Amino acid sequence: MTKPMSASEILGGAMESGIIPEVAEISRRGDVKWTQGELSYVTWISKGPEGFLTWSVNVGDAKFFDALKPYGGMSVRVRAISEGVLSWPLKGERESLLLCLDEMRHGIEFVRDRADLASLLAEESDVVRGAAYAWQPAASYPARLVQSLVLASDINANDLIDCIVNKMSSDVLILPNGNRLEIRKSAAYWAKQYSKVLGFEIPLPP
Repeated sequence: MTKPMSASEILGGAMESGIIPEVAEISRRGDVKWTQGELSYVTWISKGPEGFLTWSVNVGDAKFFDALKPYGGMSVRVRAISEGVLSWPLKGERESLLLCLDEMRHGIEFVRDRADLASLLAEESDVVRGAAYAWQPAASYPARLVQSLVLASDINANDLIDCIVNKMSSDVLILPNGNRLEIRKSAAYWAKQYSKVLGFEIPLPP
């Protein structure tokens, strides 16, 4: 009976195909980490309850990653739109492996650069691109706005800064559970927390 590939073997296949760079660190747990240019990546795969393969990719800013690591980093989490449909590859089944790797490629290539990351963080909800989407819960919106402001300021993206400031001026966001989230108040809280680990003040609009 043909045995299933291990998680590290699947990720090794991604490295051989060039989807993941050779400098990446693959663990037996089914995750792989690397930094490429201005962005840092953490990709992991797991087996769902029905045996399907699922993958996720965290794409973050390499410069601020370590400082904001206690808060999950300055990153977006990318997932497949159609989860629960990829069969876990078996040893010797090249076709199913290539299908999985093609799906993962959408997540790894989702964020183009730091400016794109800053723009994604400032979005209120999920962002869909092709076969993948950036999962962005409404409750994290104020925190993401602050992260986006820090990143946009670092790259001098003035148009984006103006857009973020305008979004921060909104009063209340109604969450899916019906609760009200005060955007400016929550953003001020997160700006204070991030300032502590970044070592500089994050000025917010009045």
